[in-house]
Amino acid sequence: MTLDEAAAQYRGTVLAAFQNVADTLHAFQAYLDIEMEKGAGVSKAEGLGGYVNGDAIRAGSANLGNGPYVARAYLRYFHALSTETEKAERGQDQLPGNEPVSRIEIKAGKLVSTGDFDLNRYANNNRTQFFNYTFLYNPAWDFAADTRGYTYGIAAAFVKSAWRLAYGCYMVPNTANGSVFDGNVIQAQGNNLELTLKPDGKGTVVRILGYSKRLKEVEQENFRLRKLVADLSLDNAILKEAARGNF
Repeated sequence: MTLDEAAAQYRGTVLAAFQNVADTLHAFQAYLDIEMEKGAGVSKAEGLGGYVNGDAIRAGSANLGNGPYVARAYLRYFHALSTETEKAERGQDQLPGNEPVSRIEIKAGKLVSTGDFDLNRYANNNRTQFFNYTFLYNPAWDFAADTRGYTYGIAAAFVKSAWRLAYGCYMVPNTANGSVFDGNVIQAQGNNLELTLKPDGKGTVVRILGYSKRLKEVEQENFRLRKLVADLSLDNAILKEAARGNF
């Protein structure tokens, strides 16, 4: 290991949030996060199937630069379906205050899909938990994100005290984990649908998450393979006809 490979990695974030009125029945909120990366992790986060620092792999291997960038810029709106409220603690992208237990909420803008889906308290944040990248989030969930983990999209949720139903539609990059988004959202998009159940009110949570993802790169590869199979079938048909003496 060289001295360069032993260098540390740093990330700084500036957060800003705004809410129109302190009303527990409905609220309109705006969030803006500015980030800056320094360092790239050991060997630029390359060479390991499951990297030991999930935060480093989002910056080290893509040469995205070390300057500030907009990480999140989105709007959130919720509308109460009941007068019962619960306390929301201050946190990253979370304004403190009381929110209705039963509500409809909508988010739109630049955000992370993992902020609304697969909300596991033990493996959902590579900024604070530093888990092996293999165990961040649900390993089978291929969520929409660019190299740094962000995307553009909209999410809506119907929230009750004992369950939550959420749907999200997000943009995807031109290539897997790329930094340039595909503007054709009809042919390239990621969709999530999740039902969260709290059966006993004592902390037990059951989540059923489904997703679909379409990438132009994958669609092109599928077209190439279909054409290859069709050409191979044609070649086989010609050989059979030749063997029968029809040529």
